[in-house]
Amino acid sequence: MQHENHTRMKSSGKLSSGSLSVQIDTDALINFQSAILKAVAFGSDDKEIIDHVCRLGEELVPGCLATVMLLDNRGLLNVHSAPSAAPEITIKLNGLCPGPESGPCGNAVYRQEPVFVEDTLNDPRWNGLKTVAEEFRFGSCWSMPVFSEGRIVVGTFALTGFENRMPTSFQRKLMETAASIIAIVLERGKKNVALQRSEERFKQLFEGATDSKMLISDDGRILDVNRIAHERLGYAKSEMIGRLVSDFVTTENIDKVNQRLDRVTRDGHATYESAQLRRDGSIMPVEISTVVIDMDDGKAYYSILRDITERKRIEMALHQSEKRFRDLVETTTDWIWEVDDKWRYVYVSPRVQDLFGYSSGDLIGKTPFDFMPENEISPRKEQSRALAKNGEAIYQIESRRIHKDGHEVIVETSGLPMFDDAGRLIGYRGITRDISHRKKMELALRENEAHLRDIMQHAPIGLATVSLEGRFMEANQSLCEIVGYTKNELKKLTFQEITYPDDLSSDLGNVKRLLAGEISFYKMEKRYIKKSGDIVWIQLTGSLLRDAAGVPSHFIAQIEDISERKVFEKRLRLERDFSNSILDTAKSMVMVIDREGKIVRLNHEALEFTGYTFDEIKNRAFFWERFLPPEQKGEVRKVFDKLISGDVVARYENFWFRRDGSKRLFDWSNSILRGLDGKVEYLVTVGIDITERKQSEARLQLAASVFTHAREGIMITDAQGDILEVNNTFTLITGYKREEVLGRNPRILQSGRHEPGFFEAMWRSLVNEDFWTGEIWNRRKNGEVYAEMLTISTVRDADGKILNHVSLFTDITELKLYQKQLEYIAHSDMLTGLPNRVLLADRLRQAMSQCLRRDSSLAVVYLDLDGFKAINDGYGHDVGDQLLINISQRMKDVLRECDTLARIGGDEFVAVLADLDKPHDCEPVLARLLQAAADPVKLGDAVLQVSASIGVSFYPKDNVDADQLMRQADHAMYQAKQAGKNRYQLFGMNRDG
Repeated sequence: MQHENHTRMKSSGKLSSGSLSVQIDTDALINFQSAILKAVAFGSDDKEIIDHVCRLGEELVPGCLATVMLLDNRGLLNVHSAPSAAPEITIKLNGLCPGPESGPCGNAVYRQEPVFVEDTLNDPRWNGLKTVAEEFRFGSCWSMPVFSEGRIVVGTFALTGFENRMPTSFQRKLMETAASIIAIVLERGKKNVALQRSEERFKQLFEGATDSKMLISDDGRILDVNRIAHERLGYAKSEMIGRLVSDFVTTENIDKVNQRLDRVTRDGHATYESAQLRRDGSIMPVEISTVVIDMDDGKAYYSILRDITERKRIEMALHQSEKRFRDLVETTTDWIWEVDDKWRYVYVSPRVQDLFGYSSGDLIGKTPFDFMPENEISPRKEQSRALAKNGEAIYQIESRRIHKDGHEVIVETSGLPMFDDAGRLIGYRGITRDISHRKKMELALRENEAHLRDIMQHAPIGLATVSLEGRFMEANQSLCEIVGYTKNELKKLTFQEITYPDDLSSDLGNVKRLLAGEISFYKMEKRYIKKSGDIVWIQLTGSLLRDAAGVPSHFIAQIEDISERKVFEKRLRLERDFSNSILDTAKSMVMVIDREGKIVRLNHEALEFTGYTFDEIKNRAFFWERFLPPEQKGEVRKVFDKLISGDVVARYENFWFRRDGSKRLFDWSNSILRGLDGKVEYLVTVGIDITERKQSEARLQLAASVFTHAREGIMITDAQGDILEVNNTFTLITGYKREEVLGRNPRILQSGRHEPGFFEAMWRSLVNEDFWTGEIWNRRKNGEVYAEMLTISTVRDADGKILNHVSLFTDITELKLYQKQLEYIAHSDMLTGLPNRVLLADRLRQAMSQCLRRDSSLAVVYLDLDGFKAINDGYGHDVGDQLLINISQRMKDVLRECDTLARIGGDEFVAVLADLDKPHDCEPVLARLLQAAADPVKLGDAVLQVSASIGVSFYPKDNVDADQLMRQADHAMYQAKQAGKNRYQLFGMNRDG
């Protein structure tokens, strides 16, 4: 045989005649079959014959190993024969699970068709066995499925080579012949075993089978039943013998019993379905196979009754499964197709109409190339011919198709080849999906990445990526401007090198926590050392980027120059120190008390009076009650509770004790400070020591010297109100000399700020109570308006007749101005005079409440100036401040009276547009704001111009709280800035202003 094969191979190399080559192949196959028949004739067992088939295959196809693998009862492939293979190969292949990546043998079983792999290392079907191919240097592998008589795959016959190649037609025919012979040998082995066991099984057939058996007489009566038959129906065997078989079927099957027995008599056998009736009334569907048998006393019927309850259930499930499959094919977003070997469509799922506008019928008989652009037809045909030539799968090939309406659709196609029993390619079956949207998204992603790079380079704050060691990897222009280095210079530095030494430890501590996963980001203020050696304050936000496996990759840093803010904070501290200085030099006793009754601030005068140090007083609730007379503690506590609850309390007087036990009489006035939530947080109480004043009033007629030197201004009028006497303090406060006011009415001091009702109430108090005290605004001689704390007492004679009115007053203008300054600082922006965040939050909450009451809308407008930083950096902060003042005033002027404009920091403003009938009513105001920001501003010789990016959110349309409205407007503003600046963006709407 080896000699014959050698001669054939040698001859085939010189042949030029196709017919002679075919004849040689045919002779080789005949010799192959003859050799196997000889082995059978000599009585070789099945294993020896299959080993012989493998050896002959290896001789006819030199340079390969032949193997036969069979499926076990678990569905796994195991090596049955591989006479030339090393044991290590057999061990590696045993237990192979059929599937798409299980090599040609697993694929041949999985697909039930021949599989030919030319290149094992690069073919996806070898993915699961690539290590085997590499270890044993397999180059190619061809596998042919082995089928049983019932066309069931039982194993494979394979030839594995050590070089890359595909089988010739002769080699394919050889493998088909070998697989057929192996199938015959396996079937013959099964039949031999079956013959040996048939007689024993036949003996047990009637009683030992799992199916019901019945022997029925010619007239339809039961002659015998096996155990399964009577137990399944719930009867004893004796209860069934002799009864008609029709007694044990359902009503609709009774009339059919005799008809079916007649058919069996006519044809000799018959199989049909029926339904038996159990003793308990339940029904059992059965499949009955009946044959006629001859018995000594005539013919009889032998029936096998198979319980098909489960089969019926499976059939129903299969029907539903088929329906689900049809539904899946009909509804899947992709379309499924099948083409013949000429690439003509023979099946197309209906989904194609949604994708290409054509119906399934429009495509049948056509090819994919009929629906491609002209420039794509030729290369796609060439590609398809190459795939078909080698029987290769179509794997995610992208192409373009012409929709019925003329536009192009980008598709992705995958498919598998179909072969006939002879291994010939008969077509492809596959799936095509529309990837136009995905392609657009990929393009958009690339554009977005480029956009993000552009944003980083032009962002108004510093951005950088930093290696885990701290070296700058990338930096934008803003960061370079902050630190004074070029990008290339920064890449040679680490953040440690440019960090101010005192700030480095804290920064490194945050980095350590980031790397440990304790925090996701950190924000801190620190200092950088610029290239020039100057110090710049920055706010750093650092975060850590990790790869897909969670391993730290690099840091991302956001750096904002806050030097200007630091200067402002310093100025604010100075102003606060200035306010404290005024407070501490005031001659009145000033206390600040929190909601819990703890004294949180005492001025110097108060500490001097009490005799305590502040450390002895602070954080001790209601410590101030120890300064009160016992009989007044309850009354003062009530006043405190009212003030903290927000009630207005008139001024009051009481005695206070010093630490040494002495006491003084004080006149108290109070004001409250509210928090962001509107609740009272602190009580500010100012006490004026009126002990001397009271004593002076009591001794007024006897102590003229006290009158003359009193610190309060004193004015004495007659019963009609004409001025009789004033003291020097009166002159110092009002500017009027004594001789200028004597005989005149005090109306000369009126400022015009008070309504007539104010003075009417004052006179009623004087008439009814002989006393009035309160704050009043008067006018000095020079026209200046001032505030005074005024006390008027009525002096009566022994008969109760009014003689005089005595007025004592103190100039509290500075105190009022200080209170006003405190309120202004707390609620206003120091540069522009606009409301700050605190006042903005209060007005926004009021506007939101008003919306709900009036069933109206409001808009939150977040505005950021475009190009301001360049002006600020180029012209200096003083020019930048003047520009902000001018623009803020212009923007305020274009708003309505009910609207609020606030500056919340830097070049960022927020406007609250209230009383909108509907959200879009705000758009004219937005247009005016854009114009106000964009109009040029002339400052000195320079003409400056910026623009604004505006984001808008609405309430109650967006139905969120105040903080979320601000965030939404901020987000919309960012979108407006991304969209090109100098425009507005409504949150949640793709609309440019």
